[in-house]
This record gives sequence, C-alpha cells and structure tokens, in this order.
Amino acid sequence: MTGRYPRRVAGLVAAEAAGAWVIRQPARGRVHHLNAAAALALELCTGDTEWQTIVDLVCAATGAPSEATTAVARVLQQATDAGLIVIEPAPGGAR
Repeated sequence: MTGRYPRRVAGLVAAEAAGAWVIRQPARGRVHHLNAAAALALELCTGDTEWQTIVDLVCAATGAPSEATTAVARVLQQATDAGLIVIEPAPGGAR
C-alpha cells in the first residue's frame, strides 16, 4: 500500500479568532474556519507524517475516543478537497 503523507500548500495564512482558526487561502481567494482539532490536523500536515499517524495524534491530543478517527480522517479529506493540503507518496515529498 502506498503511503499518504499530507503536506500543507504554501501561502496559507492562519489566525486564531474567538477560539477557532481562520485559514486564508489567498491563491484561491478562500477563507476556511476550523475548530481547534481541525487546525491541529492541518498543522501536522508537514509532509513528514503519515495520514493515519496524524489521525491518531489528533485523537490523542484532544482526548477524543477512538471512534473519532473517522471524523478526523474526514477533516483531512475535506482539507485535501479544499486544496489546503496535498498528499505525497513518501515522507518529505520524496518520490
């Protein structure tokens, strides 16, 4: 099975506002509003950590039950679909 290593795209601008995170994506003219768990997932998307490890880390950091893994994986998929992250096949974007 091929690895999936999410990496944030360049140019995102993050700011905390009223307990949530606002992520501006100037290249696409979009603004995204994330809760703390989703912001943590995005922060962990460095291209060096495998998808499932990010899911596990976010669940552990937030004290979420193991059933929350599906929700965290959905956050990563939504971030991919929104163009906030890209998926690399190997750590650090190595091919």
